[in-house]
Amino acid sequence: MKNPDMARFKLKLRYVLLAPLLVSLLANGGELFRWTDKEGRVHYSDAVPAPQKGDAKKVDVTNARITDADRREAQARLDREKKMAAQRRAPATEAPPTNSIPTPVAAEFPKGKAACEAEWQKYYESYACFNPYRNANGAIKGEAFSV
Repeated sequence: MKNPDMARFKLKLRYVLLAPLLVSLLANGGELFRWTDKEGRVHYSDAVPAPQKGDAKKVDVTNARITDADRREAQARLDREKKMAAQRRAPATEAPPTNSIPTPVAAEFPKGKAACEAEWQKYYESYACFNPYRNANGAIKGEAFSV
């Protein structure tokens, strides 16, 4: 399942990255086109691929001015997103509930060389049981675990 916060972040990041492109196009006096590909993704560029020529629309960038209020709003949004990203990366400060993590139990192993060899024999037999389900690289196919 996709994280909605990450999807919003990526969408906003696209707009932040698109702004310098728009500014540079204004400086160069070039044309900017917008189109949607087969997968529904929106693209902006000064050159449109041949399959999308009919769907591309020219973007009017003559009135694309960034005000001080826009800059302050963008900076505030950037600060919020950085804070959210830092919180997601930060390790959890509270201890996990004690009942959610089982306590490991130490296994008792038989002592002696004969017992050790018997355990290895059991392992080899178990390993051989999966041989018909092994891939060329040694991995086990999923059907080996079906009942």
